Amino acid sequence: MQIKISTCLLLICGLQAVAGYWWRWSHWYQIMGRKPNQCGLDGVELGTYEHTFVLVMDGIFRGYEQDLGRLLKHHKCAGRMDNQTIIVEGRRAAKFLGNEFGLDLSSVTDEDLLDGRVPLEGGKMLFHPFTFDPAGKYRMIAETYRHWSRLHQNVPISHSGWVVEVFEPVTLNGPRFTGTLEPYAAMSVGEYVAQTGFPDHHNGTVVITYEAQYPVTTAGGGRYVVISLDVHSKQFGDGQSYGIFETNMATGDVNGREVITFPRKV
Repeated sequence: MQIKISTCLLLICGLQAVAGYWWRWSHWYQIMGRKPNQCGLDGVELGTYEHTFVLVMDGIFRGYEQDLGRLLKHHKCAGRMDNQTIIVEGRRAAKFLGNEFGLDLSSVTDEDLLDGRVPLEGGKMLFHPFTFDPAGKYRMIAETYRHWSRLHQNVPISHSGWVVEVFEPVTLNGPRFTGTLEPYAAMSVGEYVAQTGFPDHHNGTVVITYEAQYPVTTAGGGRYVVISLDVHSKQFGDGQSYGIFETNMATGDVNGREVITFPRKV
């Protein structure tokens, strides 16, 4: 009986070793298997990103919701164990939104950063913390390193931050945007947290913060929502993220995808 158990353990370990070897080196076999002058691109330096993530959403989007319990849980997953560290992040977000979009956020209090609602421009806009409802089914499905990639089994994305929502036409004048915004536009500073469990992610968790490059805009009569973000990760550095989401304003149904890219490091 003991011999059988030992044999099984050796077999399992051997299979894991083979799987790990293939996972790590399969890209080289793929490159070797390519034909010369493939599709007329012979000699072209295509380059690579240092790291990318692919996110999708195909659930129900209920907007930038406020839920203090969900917000606190998100920040705990990101490593912030008390309200003060959350407030520090909120202050950073408010400073960015004020400076980059020409907003007066001087009246925002510490309490507002946790669970407040601050009207701006006579109620045309609203500043508040937000989280995304898990019903949106926001999740990570793929990831690439410089020379290899892997699929994720629908790793849920916790998404939280601070936002300025626009409810009536308003004119702004800031470094990142000058002009008139229509209802449904928004500017946010936020964070994605994904608990992948993989050891090459810090404590098995991916944490990516972002700042809006430009206000969230709509196209096709409100059917499509387009986002453009500057992102940062302590593990992967600075990058960009762009996404497009098809929405049904009547039902809340959403179907979209987002790609986060971290450029190759020199």
